[in-house]
Amino acid sequence: MNDVKRVVCACKEASCADRALAQLEKSAIPRSPKTREVAKEIFDCRARLEEAERPTTDPDAEGSDTPNPPAGGSKAPAAAAGSAAEPAAGAAAPAKP
Repeated sequence: MNDVKRVVCACKEASCADRALAQLEKSAIPRSPKTREVAKEIFDCRARLEEAERPTTDPDAEGSDTPNPPAGGSKAPAAAAGSAAEPAAGAAAPAKP
């Protein structure tokens, strides 16, 4: 079981850990406080791998899809006339829901 723990904790991906865990034979593992401790360590390593692969939900995290504001405090170019952001001159304002 310690060999499997070393492999699982050395893995970089959860799928690697899953392959290592598949090597264990449930019937060949004696139940004892020591084996429970090793099993907990194995699954803690597996949980860290899974958490690292999970995408972040933090909008401020690095790599988010939100563009950064322009550098130097300069303003972004104005929207083109007739764009969705600004109605064309003389056009009626959109109805409010």
